[in-house]
Amino acid sequence: MAIVALGVNELDTAERYASEAIGRIQDQPFCCVADLLCDTRSDAMAVFATIRLCQQRYQEAEMLLRLARDAYLQAGDMQQLVVGLILLADVEFNSGSLMSAICNVPTA
Repeated sequence: MAIVALGVNELDTAERYASEAIGRIQDQPFCCVADLLCDTRSDAMAVFATIRLCQQRYQEAEMLLRLARDAYLQAGDMQQLVVGLILLADVEFNSGSLMSAICNVPTA
């Protein structure tokens, strides 16, 4: 729902849904390897980071994207990792850190 709200530029609604998703995830601790490899936590952080990017709250977006990146690495989800790294480069570019942005863009 957060992604749908984000798609229609309803940032407050997207933020509410993303917060709710993260809250539900935090209430349910990992109980097996399958939970550890699930991308739900990192997906929620990436959506929240995208909301923060739209709000030009770059420091928060960067922190959330770094957490999502680490979770995607842990889960072995390389496709989402690339998306996260591109968003991280976008955050750093928009916050004025051009060299960091260039260094974070994945190469083929």
